[in-house]
Amino acid sequence: MIQKIPEVVIPAAPSASASASASVHGAPVLATPTPPPSQLPPPADAVEAATMIRFTVLNQPDADSQASEEQDPTEVQLETILDAYHAAVGRVAAGDAGEARQILARLVRHPLLSDDALRADDAAVWSRSRRHTAYYAVHANYGRLLAADGGRSDAQALVYLAKAAAIDPDSAALRADLGRLCLRLAAACRPARPRDAAVDAVVDAHGEPDGDAAPVTADAWWSHLLRASDYFEQALDRSAALSARLPLMKQLALLRFYGGDLDGARAMLAAVHAHHPA
Repeated sequence: MIQKIPEVVIPAAPSASASASASVHGAPVLATPTPPPSQLPPPADAVEAATMIRFTVLNQPDADSQASEEQDPTEVQLETILDAYHAAVGRVAAGDAGEARQILARLVRHPLLSDDALRADDAAVWSRSRRHTAYYAVHANYGRLLAADGGRSDAQALVYLAKAAAIDPDSAALRADLGRLCLRLAAACRPARPRDAAVDAVVDAHGEPDGDAAPVTADAWWSHLLRASDYFEQALDRSAALSARLPLMKQLALLRFYGGDLDGARAMLAAVHAHHPA
């Protein structure tokens, strides 16, 4: 079972009215995995600085040097990855989300955090848990930073957040965030046919597409809406609190209406009304 990380939150659509709420105190906040008690936070400079500090510690000729030399190579790499991750956290805290993105972009390409390495992981519980925790934290928060990039990297953000969701199958909030991100991608599409009321409703709710956005077919628009519906269904299945379920049910009712499933939309709205008559 992986170490639980605070949920990732997708910011609002990159419209003028929502831009003020797309971050916390002007910069997105990364979730931080809990380090071992003996691990001091590295200086928040860059991946290279954190790596040098880690290797300096490992090579010090002190009483612990023999134990360090015998440490599992995978564990050493994981410590280095976490040092770099903490450096990214420090850059976000300092208001430098761009540098944090660059650090995490390097980490998602690290061989130890590749999809193949994850599938080939050994059965040792400690190694599996630490690797999965690092994979989850790096991919989820890199996806979050991409999603906070003014709508320019939403497609990439979806890829990395989906990988994080695969690691944590019980996360309702992450799947709801993925659904909202799909709606943002749908809103950025320009259907080949004239825009109808359903398209206008999505654009009104999630922002107009950028002026220089490439035209996208109606099939792509529907594909994003279907994926959004699927993620919202998954989130609803995993949500117990009514406060979390009601927004998902309302969103699903609207998406079912868009898809022509009027009976499904009515049933979902009836369920919403039963819990929240107002």
